[in-house]
Amino acid sequence: MPIIVLAVNTDSGYQVEGFGDDVDSDALLAEAMANLADLEYDWDVSELHGLPIATSSGEDFSAEKVLDPQHMLRAHRALGTDKLLVALPRRTCLMAVPFDLDPQQAMLFQRLVRTTYEDDSYGHAPITSGAYIVENGRARNFLADL
Repeated sequence: MPIIVLAVNTDSGYQVEGFGDDVDSDALLAEAMANLADLEYDWDVSELHGLPIATSSGEDFSAEKVLDPQHMLRAHRALGTDKLLVALPRRTCLMAVPFDLDPQQAMLFQRLVRTTYEDDSYGHAPITSGAYIVENGRARNFLADL
């Protein structure tokens, strides 16, 4: 499952801070999730050599939107499936495909994720070359190796 790390926006960028016992971490997480839900990013749906794919990329918190159930439900609707493979190879990149891929589609998705993960030309931080299995808008499992 996703690991959530809360950070504070400072003049020099985002900074992870230690939170003492006096901080209500449940309230802080609820506020962070509400802020994430307030960000409205679109899904772009296309087909890449027979692979149906939806992308929601290019924004500061694109990858983090995997934690937003409403955003992920829109991906389900856009791709017409109840089960997704969702990759976030880099900080501003979120891509979803139907879970049930044929072998050629699976190989293409794996290559797309790996290539994006390894491509540092835009300078965005790499996250993972794996993918989440998303059902009903929520990450249910993680595949470290596509």
